[in-house]
Amino acid sequence: MLKKMGLFPAYREAIFVQNGEEPSLSEPGRLGWELFYNVNLLVDISNSKISFCDSLETLQEYGYKIENFSKAPLLLDRGLIEFESQTSQGLLRCVLDTGSTFNFLHIELEKAQKIEQILWEDDNIVNYSSFEIDKKNFGPIYFHKMPIKIPIHIDAILGMDFFREHIVFIDFKRRAIYFSNCSDIN
Repeated sequence: MLKKMGLFPAYREAIFVQNGEEPSLSEPGRLGWELFYNVNLLVDISNSKISFCDSLETLQEYGYKIENFSKAPLLLDRGLIEFESQTSQGLLRCVLDTGSTFNFLHIELEKAQKIEQILWEDDNIVNYSSFEIDKKNFGPIYFHKMPIKIPIHIDAILGMDFFREHIVFIDFKRRAIYFSNCSDIN
């Protein structure tokens, strides 16, 4: 199926489907964060909004309770949108990735395990009782255990599981990321 859609064979390893189902059609193109480098970006999936915004003060004018946002330094030194969080298990350097469905935690698999099998298993999920940004606890968070094999070490990827529950404002100009629980804004 992937060849019929015109995708390169390497993408086969990046798409996970359960029970032999066919993957959904792929997008015709992808946009990286570099496109937004000269602007600030609001990602509010719970309200179906992705917007350019000049400041937190403008967000406040549009009804966002900015006093509920926590701030973290925006780390771009490795070419990814990253920040650090404190969890119940220690410090994590997290990558934000709207292209990832799940939250992933980098953990090597036992040699006999296959990614396609363990991804859907309940015991492959790790729950952290706390997830702190700027000393604010955003509550429990769960991750799928997965080896993240790229040339740099990645602790965790926060995907759409995270974005559905949190509002994220990326201030590229000030090199900061602001976070709020969706329930804290409305």
